Amino acid sequence: MRTPIISLLLMSRMKYVVWTLLGLACLTGVRAGEVWKGEEKVSDSQAIELLAAAAGGDGKEQLLAGTVFRHFHQGEFYGLLRQAEEKRLKRQLTEAEKKDWKIKTNFEGVVFEDVELRWLAMPGVKFNQARFTDVIFQDCTLTRAGFERTECLRAWFLQCDLAHASFNGEDRSKGASDKQSERRSKKPSEIWFGDCNLADSNFRFAWMTRVAFDCSFLTRSDMSWARFDSTIYDPMPSSLPFLPSFARFEGLENFFYQTSPTGLTELRNAFKTAGLRREERQLTAALSRQQMREGNQWEGRWKRLLFDLPSAFGMLPGRPLRILFCLCLLFTLPYSWAILRRTPHPEERDPAAGESRIWQVPLEKHFSKDEGRPRLLYVDLKTHGLGKGVLKALGLGFLFSLISTFGVGYKDLDVGRWIERIKRDESTLRATGWLRTVSGVQGLLSFYLLVLWLLTYFGRPFE
Repeated sequence: MRTPIISLLLMSRMKYVVWTLLGLACLTGVRAGEVWKGEEKVSDSQAIELLAAAAGGDGKEQLLAGTVFRHFHQGEFYGLLRQAEEKRLKRQLTEAEKKDWKIKTNFEGVVFEDVELRWLAMPGVKFNQARFTDVIFQDCTLTRAGFERTECLRAWFLQCDLAHASFNGEDRSKGASDKQSERRSKKPSEIWFGDCNLADSNFRFAWMTRVAFDCSFLTRSDMSWARFDSTIYDPMPSSLPFLPSFARFEGLENFFYQTSPTGLTELRNAFKTAGLRREERQLTAALSRQQMREGNQWEGRWKRLLFDLPSAFGMLPGRPLRILFCLCLLFTLPYSWAILRRTPHPEERDPAAGESRIWQVPLEKHFSKDEGRPRLLYVDLKTHGLGKGVLKALGLGFLFSLISTFGVGYKDLDVGRWIERIKRDESTLRATGWLRTVSGVQGLLSFYLLVLWLLTYFGRPFE
C-alpha cells in the first residue's frame, strides 16, 4: 500500500528535488539488498554470478527472468553490477573504464522491489516485461532502453536520459486481439518523469495512471493507441509530442497541471494549428475543469451546471442537441395527457382562466371560412379507439412540444412558426394554466441548449 508520505509527495507542488528526497526517505533503505531466484534467496556471490551471466549484450547472455531484487539503496546495486562485470572480465576495472562503463545486462522479466538505480549508464538495456514496485532511476542514461510491457507500481525516473526509449505496451502474443484498441497493456503503470529527456520515446499501446511529466522533454514522443487515466502535464516549453499520434490516444481530457498551464495551453494551440479539433476540445475541457475546481465554490457549481454537464466545456458539442431532443420527448407526455383528458362537449368549450389545456387558436390572418374562435384540442378514445387515440394524442403532444422547443425566435428566424406551417389547418397551438408555464420553461431551456450548441460547434467560447 502507498505510504502517507508518498501520497503527499504525489500531490505536492514542490520541485522535484524535494519530492526526490522524500521518495528516497520513504523507502526502507536500512535493510541490505536481497536477491531471490524463485522461492530461494541467493547469496551475494551467487547474485554476482547471475548478473555476470546476464551481461555482455552479445545475445548469448543468460536471462534473469523471475529473479527478484529487493531493498537496494545508496549505490548498492551499482556496486553489485560492477562486481558482476569484473567477474565476467576476470579482472578489476580501471578508473578510466569505470568512467566510460556502460552496463549491458539483460533485465527482461526481472522483478525490482524497493530499489534505487543511480548513476548508471545503461543505453539499450532491456527491461521488457519487468515489474517495478517503489523503484527510483536517478541520473541514469537509458537511451534506447526497452521498458516494453513492464508493470510499474510507483516508479520514478529522475534526471534520466530516456531518448528513444520504448514504453510500448502492445500485446504481441499469438492469441492477441486484432483490434488495436484491445492490444493495449492489461495493467496500468504509475510513473513519474522528473527532469527527463523523453525525446523520440515510444508510448504506443501503453496504459498509465497517475503519470507525471515534470520539467521533461517530450519532443516527438509517440502516443499512438496509448491511454493515460490521470496525467500531470508540466513539460519543458517547446517540446511537443508527435501530434498526429494523439488521434488514437485516450485520456487527453484527464490532463492537468501542477505548476503552470503553459504546457497544456501550448499543446492545445498546437492541436488548433494542426486542425485536430477533437483533441483541442479535450484539452480545453481539461483546462476549464481545473480552473472550475480551483475557483470560487459557487461559481464552480454554476459552471458545472451550465457548461460542464450540457457540453463538457465544448468537448461534446453534440450533447446539447441530444439533451434538447430528449427534453422534447419528455415534455410530450404531459401535453399528451392534457389532450386525452375527458371533458363534456369539448367542441363547445371556451378557454377559461387558469384551466390547464391546449387550444387550437386561429391565425390572425386566415383564409378559411371556419369560425375564428379557439377550440379545445381533445382526442376522444371512444371515437378513435384506445390504440389510435393514444398514438394521435402522442403525435399532437409531440407537435406542441416541438412548437414549445423552438418557440423563442429572433426576427424572421423563428423555427416554431415554420413548424406550425406543417399543420393543414390555419391555426396554432396555445396552452393555458400550468401547461403554459411548462411550455415557457421548455422554450427557455431549449433556447439555451440551442445557443450553446451553436457556440460550441462553430466557435470556441471556452478558450
